[in-house]
Parts: sequence; structure tokens; C-alpha cells
Amino acid sequence: MLWVDCSSEATARADFKSIGNLCGWALDELDSLHGVKDQLASHDKPSLLLLDNCDDTKTNFSCYIPNSARVSVVLTTRLFDADKYASLNMQDTTTKLFVRMDGLDPASATQLIVKTSRTREQSGETIHHAQHIANALDYHPLAIVVACSLIKSNVYSIKLYAEALKARFAQKELLDTVTEQATYRKVSATFEISTNALQDLAVSDESAQHALDLLDLLAFVHYRNVSEDMFVCAWKCEEEVLTNCMKQDREPHDLSMWHVAQARKYFPYANLDTRKRMLRKARAHLVRLSLVKQNSEDNTVDMHSLVHIWARERLQDGTKPWSAAASILALAGQGSQRLQPYAPQISLHCETNYRLRHTREEINLRGEAMCRIWCNFAWQMLSTYHPQSSDVVKHFAREVQSLSSADADDILRTEPRHMLAVLCLRDRNISQAVLMLQDVVKLRAKLDENHPSRLMSQHELARAYVIDGRTSKAIEIFEDIVRTKEKLAADHPSRLASQHELACAYLEDGRTSQAIETLEYLVQIKEKLAVDHPSRLASQHELARAYLEDGRLSQAIEVFEHIVRTKEKLVAEHPSRLASQHALARAYLEDRRISQAIEIFEHVVQVEGTRLAADHPDRLTSQHELALAYLENGRIPQAIEIFEHVVRIKEKLPADHQERLVSQHQLARAYWHAARFAEADKLMSYVVKWKRRVLPGHHRSRVLSEEVLAKIRKGSENLAAVSKDGTASGGRQIVDAHQGGEPGTI
Repeated sequence: MLWVDCSSEATARADFKSIGNLCGWALDELDSLHGVKDQLASHDKPSLLLLDNCDDTKTNFSCYIPNSARVSVVLTTRLFDADKYASLNMQDTTTKLFVRMDGLDPASATQLIVKTSRTREQSGETIHHAQHIANALDYHPLAIVVACSLIKSNVYSIKLYAEALKARFAQKELLDTVTEQATYRKVSATFEISTNALQDLAVSDESAQHALDLLDLLAFVHYRNVSEDMFVCAWKCEEEVLTNCMKQDREPHDLSMWHVAQARKYFPYANLDTRKRMLRKARAHLVRLSLVKQNSEDNTVDMHSLVHIWARERLQDGTKPWSAAASILALAGQGSQRLQPYAPQISLHCETNYRLRHTREEINLRGEAMCRIWCNFAWQMLSTYHPQSSDVVKHFAREVQSLSSADADDILRTEPRHMLAVLCLRDRNISQAVLMLQDVVKLRAKLDENHPSRLMSQHELARAYVIDGRTSKAIEIFEDIVRTKEKLAADHPSRLASQHELACAYLEDGRTSQAIETLEYLVQIKEKLAVDHPSRLASQHELARAYLEDGRLSQAIEVFEHIVRTKEKLVAEHPSRLASQHALARAYLEDRRISQAIEIFEHVVQVEGTRLAADHPDRLTSQHELALAYLENGRIPQAIEIFEHVVRIKEKLPADHQERLVSQHQLARAYWHAARFAEADKLMSYVVKWKRRVLPGHHRSRVLSEEVLAKIRKGSENLAAVSKDGTASGGRQIVDAHQGGEPGTI
């Protein structure tokens, strides 16, 4: 049985991704939803998928339903027209499998109140009061549980609660919104009574007031996975913000005294331990009254979606708690804290807070302070690949554009363009990303050479140049960045990251000795990190690639084997594990250990066949390499079959696309080995024609194809002497194709 919270697109996608991780399915980071749906649809065992909280009138919930008879789907909703998602009742095809649920039956509701509230006296009067409470709450289970919590904790007797409920209904009804049904109109009354009890207690107990404050804050973040660490990190950042807020060259994400003041309106300034105690006491009140649920494993709290809605609706003015929650989130996501374990949860909270946003006019706030909140939200969501990150980036861009010249400096004004370029890179719109980043770098050129914003935009531009094949320009920029960062400590993460990117650029540019020198240094520096630390493994992987390119096969294989062993703790389908296995197989092939290479390639191809689309670049690359191994092993018919499949799929690429040409080259070689000379001549002639159009005369790939074509035409029988296309000196550029590396080289 699998459960998904469909209260928003973000929560649904997050839950589908969690399902994939729990099931050990390797998923596309940017589209885990469809990956899990496909896995469920193809699974040979039946499963039950519960789609909960399907209450948004604007969402088409059919996109979450797998197309398989083996997956039974239960959809819970408060929408009247939700029967459109139901399937036909096969026992009575005039009806659908759709049930409108009422509350508990009167007897069960009364019994639940009497038992759950642990009322010792079960006289006729007690039962009468329980019946009155159940009826007043429309027999709604959640409302009854909250009522029982108050009675059980001796805040009210069952008689006094019945009287309080009656008095509450005499005042008003809450939660009568578009998405709520009539049976829910009175549910909020029991929540209101809980807060009345806290207000009474707050007269003598400060922690009760803090509980009310916490309830207000929780109304403007997501109702699941609210971490104590989020508050603690925000509090730790306050002093740093106050110290830096007066500096001249501020970065776009730098916050101000205003943000700290907003955060301190709830849980005022004190030492860290004192504030932790305040938070925990406040949380305990809300847990005791069943307004929130505490998760003991990770010290987070969850709130029912109805309570979450009510917590907002009860506020006469939500601007104060909204701005406080927004400031806490912005503080908690500062700098390297975006990489903390709770970062994905903070992204969900940022998205919720953004969706519930108030205008700066409502808050009576200068636009610059609001823009700095959106800047932090956008980077936080970009760093965790949140599906709504582009919405926040575009909103941030509009807000910055509306600022006066006095409210925004050039750094802040260029930051949205920087973010939009990052989005273009992710969408593989490389040319547009390069143009935008060139513009940002030019505008920031007047900043001090070691200004973080200037260095960051230069770094992104250099990365874009590498992806675009303009490695010389990328190297020039990376070398300048590395020189600038020499004043940082040798093991500073920022300095190491730039050195790593420079080494990768050297390798892409064929400057193998410089790449090896830099990567050996990085691997040594990173030995203090954990053996399985991603940064350490990444540099080891690049070093092994460089060794392979340099013909140092034994060293490359030794490092790749170590990486593959280290990643064995990952699930078999994990993209990083597969990429390292692929790289090891590639090294085995270079070392003529063909049987071992084939064994690994066959495993990778089989696993990727269960999780990637037929035209996915990674899957095609693995198939290409397997076919090449078959060709080297003399299994020519199998090689031709796979090469022909790969070439057919790649025909949708432009005729001069390098990935298309490399597979066509190898298919022509396979035809030649099979003595299908006419087909080999025709295809290799086509390859040579296009390489002559796009590659210089001295380019190794062009020269090799021309040499093979000449030998085909001479009808040479010395097939074993034929040079392979680019494989003799390192071949495939596979650092990690799943993390942005090029899938192949010619």
C-alpha cells in the first residue's frame, strides 16, 4: 500500500519520489512522478495507491493515476465532481466506484468520545453530553479526536466541553470555503475551543502563548515535516546577518535587520538553548491538544490539512506571521545550509509560503527586503530541483524589475537573469544560457574581483562554455577564478569546487597531464572527507577518466574498481552507481578484458532498460558501448543488431550531431567486419561527408573516419588492424552522464 499527499503538485511529486526511493527504483531526478507510475504499471504484483487530499479544484488528478489494472487507486477528496476520476463498477456498469462518505454513525461517534476521552463516569448524563458533542461536530472523526484530546488532558470535562461547543456555535462557523463541504462547516469549532484553552492558560504560562505563536507560524509553511533544525539554523544565522547587513558590497541573498526583526517577533531573542526549550514546550502544547503530530524519528511535526486551513482562516491579519515565517525560511536556507539533510523540506515550505504570499503593500514593506526573501526562496528551490522553482524565479524577476533605482543595486538587478540562465542550462537551451550569463558577467565586471556574486556568475558561464564545447574559453575563466580563490584555505569547499571544474575542463580540452596533476592534488586534499562523500568520489572518478585518457589503464581500473565497490551500498538502479559501473566496463574494454566489460555492460543495459525511455541518451550510450564490446569479441551479428537500433533512434538528431555520427561510424565498421562492404561504404561516406563539414581537417575523429573509409574501399582483409573510432586513447567521455557529462565522444 502506497500513500501520496496530493494537496499540492510539490507534495505529490515528493511522495512519488519517496515511493521510488523506498522501492529501490532509480529515477530521473527531474521526473520521478512518471518514473514511479511506469514502475507501478509494469510491476507484476498488485498494489494499492492512496491519493489523499485531492481537494484542489484546479488540479487534474488523473495525472497521478498509473495506467494499469494491477494498481488499485483510492482517491480521497472533498470535491463534489470527483466521480469523474472513478472507474465503472463492473458488477453494475450503470454506476461508478465512487462513494460519498458521511461521518461516523452516531453510536460509534458517541462511543469513541466516551472511550477516547477516558471518562471514568459513563452515566446517562455523560453519554448524553457525548451524543451532543458528536452531533455538533457532524460526527467528523478528526474533530472528535481533537475534542477527546482536550477532555483527556483535563482542560475540559465532557460536560464543560459540550457547553463550550454550544457557545462557540452561537458565535460563528469557520472553514465554510469553496473547497469545503457542508459536513465540514462545524469542524473548526473544536479547534477554536482548543485555542481558547491555550489563551486562558497563557495568562499564567508563557509557553502557552508561544504555542499560539507557533500555530500562527505553521499556518504559513507546509503542514508536513516542519523540522526543529529549520528554526535552529535560522536562529544561528541571525547574528551573522546583523554583522554583515551594513557592509557595502551586499550579495542579492543577503538579508537585513528587518528580516531578523520579523523572525524574532515569535520566539524572541535569547541564547540558543533557551529558544530551543521555548520551541519544544510550545510544540508539546500543540501535540497534547492533537493540533499537530510529532514524529519522534526525525523530530518534525505534521498538521492535518484541515487544521492547517483553519489556522490561517482564524487570523484576522496574517501579514505578521507570514512575514515571520518567510524570514525564518530565508534565514534557514542561507549559504551552505541549502545542502543540509532538511533542505528538500525547506523547499516545500518555501513553495507554500510563496503560494500564500502577501503583497509588499499589505505588509507595508520596501520592495528590496521582499526581493531578498524571493531570492533566497528561488536559490533554495533551484538547489533541490523543486518543480515550482521556475515560478518563484520569474516572480522574483518581476519584483526586481518593479523596484526603483534607489531600492536595487546592479547585483540584485542581475540576479534573476543569472537564475533564468541556470534554468536554461537545465532545459539544455545552452545558447540562450550562454548569452544570458555573458550579459550578467559583463554587468558584474565592475565588482571587486573576489566578490562572490561576480565569481559565481563567471563560474556558471564557464560551465556553460564546457557544455557548449568551448573549452578554451571555459579554461581561461576557471583559471582566473582559481587564482582569485587562492586566498581561501586549501580545503575550502568553494576553492576545491572551482579547481575540480578546471580539471574537468582540462580533460575535455585534451590537456590530460594538467587534469591529472590537479585531480591528484584534489583527491589527496579530500582524503579527510568520508570515503563515500560525493565530492571525494567525483574527483576520484575524474582522475580515473584522466588516467584512462592518458593510457594508464591499470591505475584507471584500480580507481574505478574502488569507486564501484564504494557505491555498492546504493540501490542497483542508482544513476551514479550505474555510471561508475559503465566507466569501469569502458576501462576493461580498453584493457582488452572484453568478457568482463561485456558482463558489466549487459547488466547496465538491462537495468537502464527498466527505468529509462528508449531514446534516453544514457540508455543509448550504454547500448552503443555494449555493441562495441560485442564487435571486439567477434559477436558481429549481435553488434550490428544493437548498432542499427541505436542509429534508428538517433536519426531524430541533426545530421551533423556528434552522437549520431559516432554510432553511424561504428555501424559502418560492423558492416565491414561482416563483409557487407557496400553498406559499409555508403554509411561511412555519409559520416565522412558530415564530419568534413563540421570538423577541421586535423581533428582525430574526422581523420579516423577518412582512414576507415579508404580501407573499406581498398577492400582490405586485415580487419584486425583497423583503428577504432576514438576508443584507442580513452574513448567515451563518461564521467557521469547522469550528472551532465557528455554521453559520448568520437
